[in-house]
Amino acid sequence: MLGGTGLIAPAVDTSITLGGVFAPGTPGGTMGEDIALTVSGTGNISFDAQSIFEIFGNTGGVNLASANDKAIIDATDWTNVIFGGSSVLTIIDTTGTSTTWVAGDKWTIFDWSAVGGTAPTTGFATVGSTPALDPGLTWDFSALYTTGVISVAVVVPEPSRALLLLVGMLGLLLRRRRVRG
Repeated sequence: MLGGTGLIAPAVDTSITLGGVFAPGTPGGTMGEDIALTVSGTGNISFDAQSIFEIFGNTGGVNLASANDKAIIDATDWTNVIFGGSSVLTIIDTTGTSTTWVAGDKWTIFDWSAVGGTAPTTGFATVGSTPALDPGLTWDFSALYTTGVISVAVVVPEPSRALLLLVGMLGLLLRRRRVRG
């Protein structure tokens, strides 16, 4: 397991491979902490196993840095950041209040600002466990690889379900008209 706080910066052209559990911050901590991973030259940062981030609080909207653990990533380019086929992102709510969270609540779990080039649209092979949210809400990871933010969002029904509902309502309306006529 690699966790804790501070900076890991190997020599130029040397890689960091996270082949075991990666958990920024102090295990069992009570507030968010940062760990920085820095590679230079041809060095890569490879996420090849489980990455666990803990949430310690929610003040509503954009949360303070102390509300969660964060990984600060510094690499020459996005080609130096590798997400392996076994990479899993896991989020843990230490507050026990996740079912009270609302759409728009956000936490910054990665700082990619020192990574050059264009961010990818995908990364971790899977999202593992996440805190349970109130029905009608879901986790939004769409900004994870640009701003490092995860957030709570409203569940948007699939277009096929909305279409099916519309057809059903139309059928009921037509049936009602026929009965009256």
